[in-house]
Amino acid sequence: ALTGGGSVCATATLSVTNSQVGVSYQLYNGTTAGESKDGTGGAISFTPVGAGSYKVVGKNNYYTACAATSTVQTVVLYPSVTQGNPVAATICYNTTNVFSLAAATGGNNAYTYQWQQSTNNSTWSTATGTSTNAAYTTPALTSNMYYRRVVTSCGNSATSTAALVTVRANFTTGTIASTGQTVVGGGTPGAIGSTVAASGGGGTISYQWYKDGVAISGATAANYTPPASMTAALGAYTYTRRAKDNTCNTTLTASAGSWVLKVTCPYTGSDLLMDATHVCQQRASGAKNWEAWIKDSRDSKIYRIAQLSTGLWTMDDYLNYKEHPASVNMLCGSYSDPAGQEYWRTTLSTTYSTLCPSGWRLPTQTEFELTVSGWAQYLSKAYKNTGETVHNGESYTCQYGYTAFIINGCFGTGAYGQRIGGINPVSYQNKGCFSTPTGLAYSGYARCVR
Repeated sequence: ALTGGGSVCATATLSVTNSQVGVSYQLYNGTTAGESKDGTGGAISFTPVGAGSYKVVGKNNYYTACAATSTVQTVVLYPSVTQGNPVAATICYNTTNVFSLAAATGGNNAYTYQWQQSTNNSTWSTATGTSTNAAYTTPALTSNMYYRRVVTSCGNSATSTAALVTVRANFTTGTIASTGQTVVGGGTPGAIGSTVAASGGGGTISYQWYKDGVAISGATAANYTPPASMTAALGAYTYTRRAKDNTCNTTLTASAGSWVLKVTCPYTGSDLLMDATHVCQQRASGAKNWEAWIKDSRDSKIYRIAQLSTGLWTMDDYLNYKEHPASVNMLCGSYSDPAGQEYWRTTLSTTYSTLCPSGWRLPTQTEFELTVSGWAQYLSKAYKNTGETVHNGESYTCQYGYTAFIINGCFGTGAYGQRIGGINPVSYQNKGCFSTPTGLAYSGYARCVR
């Protein structure tokens, strides 16, 4: 009897039990002869070639006319196992990739899967994670990796081609310079650059700059220069930058570092006074640029000062400083206005350079002209000299025999206005740089500059 038929995966074995010595056995697939063997007195086996209906015919080696045919055994051969191939992919740094590979075909429809990985497409190992399903999800990758799938069915295996997962470089937002800058009011800020450029990701990197946490319109380059208008007000302003690569990182993320722009008062004298009442600030109108306040260390009197467009600082009020007590003989006396404000007074022995606070001085005539031009629209007591020019150190005889020193064009005296060299007091009243109010005797005015 012939046994061993049925469904097989790749090869089958057909057997004749109790074969007889002296008998030859010939395997047939239908009418096609196949393998032939002699009986051994025991079992003999045959390997069929492919699917078909197999039988064995036994013939007596001594009496060939004597033959017998076995029962027919049908052999069904399952097809070879086949599968598709995974597709290469490019992913962002530290993200996963899903291989959605379809199930295999062929075999006996019972499949075993195993995903494998390799760094070089040569040496392979079991893939990380759950790797025995038809589909596979990689772990979060930080470097390139090859993957393939091996499928086994009915004792046969098939291996896919390898697919490379390319990992983009990690996106970093970079670092901006953090040294900061200190600029005086009205100055020009410098550029804020990168110490480490933004890099990585998978797209074109874009930027956005912020001032004190608020996005700056149009500031979308890697570097940024604050406009000069930023120095119009004192303060400390913090600049930061955010970046994205528009593929792997689509949300603006802060770059490391921050830049602090400090705007300080352009007046840097040690006598600067700044508090809630006395503010250093820029003025928008007239010839004035910045204004501030100083405190005279000699008597703690406070003066408003202003910086003209030339950079010259000048007092906003007349000097109010007593160099000597009232009992000392005064040059042209002193003057207290109706509000009790007493302006400067001095003696013949005074050195005029000591009248002003430390660091300040009386102006030259050119500086005085600038001062009058810059302040005339604000001060009711400022008069530009419309007559003859006076210079520092020239002296003239006051009425009643007093000597008046024309100190850089900023000192006037006389009961009836400025008197210079006996000029008619009526026609030339209020002729001096800063004249004395009519009817007030022997007074003087001075402004200091720096």
